[in-house]
Amino acid sequence: MAAPVQPLDIVSVAVAIAAAAFSPEIAGVVGPYAVIFIGALLGGAWSSSRLELSGRWGTLKYLAGIVILALLLTVPAAELATRYSEGLPFNYVLGPVAVLISALGPDGLRKCGRWLLRLKRLPDVPPLDPPNPPPPGSDR
Repeated sequence: MAAPVQPLDIVSVAVAIAAAAFSPEIAGVVGPYAVIFIGALLGGAWSSSRLELSGRWGTLKYLAGIVILALLLTVPAAELATRYSEGLPFNYVLGPVAVLISALGPDGLRKCGRWLLRLKRLPDVPPLDPPNPPPPGSDR
């Protein structure tokens, strides 16, 4: 009997390709970050087309910054996305999240930051228990 076919995702392919150049342990780390890098570069190129950048050097600096930002934010954002969606594997989310983060560009990231600040300004809900309850029998 043939073994069941496992679905193939881009991260598994990147890990397999990296395993040809590195050890399997290193390929397990390099593969996902290669997917994030390529996705961030794709999204960054898309968002840079909306901006008026000063020549090649300005575009290179912008792409470097947006790719580094996507490398930092993609894994936590993908963790949140898989936590709140049923049946969506982590490996399938890495590439699209990296593209989305870098495609937002500075204007989109600014809007997301304002939205998060607005959420922070919502009225605080008082805790159920006081942080330091008085000991029993005290008159406080």
